Amino acid sequence: MDSDPRSASVLAGSVLDNLLGKLITAGLKNRLDGDKLGDPADLDYSTKCTSAREMGLIGERMLAELRALGRIRNEFAHNPMPDLDFDSADVAGAVERLRGPIQIAADKSVPGAGPGVQDALERALPLSVTGRRYWWSLAVLAAAGVLGARLHVAGRI
Repeated sequence: MDSDPRSASVLAGSVLDNLLGKLITAGLKNRLDGDKLGDPADLDYSTKCTSAREMGLIGERMLAELRALGRIRNEFAHNPMPDLDFDSADVAGAVERLRGPIQIAADKSVPGAGPGVQDALERALPLSVTGRRYWWSLAVLAAAGVLGARLHVAGRI
């Protein structure tokens, strides 16, 4: 089912926000002061991104990618323009700056996860397909995959 760009972006932002919250919660389990730091669900998306980086749960490149995806989500969530889509100037510019798709196309790897994840993504979404919505979708899937893998590892520590 093909959803409109606004709904897709806001929903994807919600999924990434949820994964970040779970990752931070898992990371806090291993800290002695974890119970004093509050509930990650109460943090906004930007603070979750920063917190995950400061806790060493994600790297600088993933932080930049998550922030870029957050900017795209915010543009769709807060811009009332009814015909806003991935080819609109502000959104298109943000999509063009996403690092994940550029890295995937050039290096055949997903930032922070390696080439195995890219192989799976390429089978699901061939890299010969173009378009900003496609590249945004690939960046969201890559970020969710990395966060999911990090959550899996953090949960086992």
